[in-house]
Amino acid sequence: GLVQGTIILRNLYSTGIISGGTNVSSMVGGVVGQLVFPSVLSDSWSSVTVDGLGKFDYAGGLVGYTDNGISRSYSTGAVSGRNMVGGFVGMALAAFSFGVVATEDSYSIGAVNGSDQVGGFVGRIQYDNIQLPTIQTSYATGAVTGSTNVGGFAGFATSNTLLNNVFWDTDTSGQSTGFNGSAGGA
Repeated sequence: GLVQGTIILRNLYSTGIISGGTNVSSMVGGVVGQLVFPSVLSDSWSSVTVDGLGKFDYAGGLVGYTDNGISRSYSTGAVSGRNMVGGFVGMALAAFSFGVVATEDSYSIGAVNGSDQVGGFVGRIQYDNIQLPTIQTSYATGAVTGSTNVGGFAGFATSNTLLNNVFWDTDTSGQSTGFNGSAGGA
């Protein structure tokens, strides 16, 4: 679901299966579908299998879409979808005058499968205006498969994205490239 407002989510967890129907769905996550500024999420985990049947956009093991911070959290379930599919977050966006998208001290170990912008940790991380999206001290180890813009850590990372002290396992992910796009760091 949608979390919006001055809300601090902490110590949440979820288990089970989220399965797609016949229609395209957006912003589906193991704990939160859409995390909107100024809401934050920390110290949480998900072992949910997100089975989008190839129809989910913005699908993530923990959060489907976020434009704000997530810290000290992890996801272990497999994630499948269509576009912008990540083991931890489907899409992270730094937009307008909102706070910096900062994800830190987190990891994902589930397998990820999608079509476009598919990553072991995040499907797409995007700089949109004046804030620099940052992911730091995080890693992904799950197998990653997709058609285009596929990376062991991020499927696609736009310019002015900072990936600092992030890792992916080239053996278990099956991906020699960490991300596509023009991000710095990694």
